[in-house]
Amino acid sequence: MSPAAKATLAAVIANLLIGFSFYFTVISLRFASVIDTLFMRFAIGFFIFLILKFAGIIKFSFQISDFKRILPISILYPCMFFGFQALGLSHATSVECGIISAFSPIFTVILAMIFLGENPNFRQWLCIIASIAGIFIVFGVQFMQENAEFHALGIIFMIVSIFAISANRVALRAIARKFSLSAITFNALFIGFLFFGICSFLTHANSNSFPEFLALFKNGKFLFATTYLAVFGNILTLYLFPYSLRTLEAFKVGILNNLSIIITVFVGILLLNEAFYPHYIVGSVIIILSVIFLNLAQNRKI
Repeated sequence: MSPAAKATLAAVIANLLIGFSFYFTVISLRFASVIDTLFMRFAIGFFIFLILKFAGIIKFSFQISDFKRILPISILYPCMFFGFQALGLSHATSVECGIISAFSPIFTVILAMIFLGENPNFRQWLCIIASIAGIFIVFGVQFMQENAEFHALGIIFMIVSIFAISANRVALRAIARKFSLSAITFNALFIGFLFFGICSFLTHANSNSFPEFLALFKNGKFLFATTYLAVFGNILTLYLFPYSLRTLEAFKVGILNNLSIIITVFVGILLLNEAFYPHYIVGSVIIILSVIFLNLAQNRKI
């Protein structure tokens, strides 16, 4: 298997894990707030990572100077991405958020062109446009059918969230070969643990609700769901995305990210009994075909 094929496979697996994370996120949110869920998933992930390091299973060195260089990237993701996503979902509908997510490849392409000098060819641009069109079909048709209200504030929050993840991918592309995958993962887990831990603490201190938070440690379903999110949604994806970005251009990884949206939609239908609409199939097929043709066109210049 070629390096490009391995990198593509890594990105696909990461997006599958993110798609299935939606189910476990829904389960965890039945018992805790968004902030508590984020804190617990990063706390569990961080401490599992530390155990693996002290057990000698994961080996890496990490200097303060490395921390300072990777810190801005970790602020973009997980802090800004998850933070503004939570705000967006609390002020806008999931359909609106899904539509805004379609612009992630565009943001990634623009940033990659400016900062990395990446220049997609004609066929790759067609794949980018097709991928965006697929997302609009999945979410836009339903939005128009329901005559849904437009929530400007929530959409602004989602745009900031999508911009943050796009900027993170571009920045990771620039440094992925300079740092070990373990160092990048450790930094993101630690920053997420610290940031959302402070947010959770301040929230419970303000409402005097620490007993409710401590009760989460006795909830088996919540702990199981957040452990999945910590291991598969955090640790593995934080490894896989930098690995893929060592070989693939940032805009290609950005397009592959739309696969997670398809998985999220169908996980909701199959496991959470959410409504199914025929246009989901049409949009999903377009997204999958755009990903296939993107990889077929990656070595062609037009």
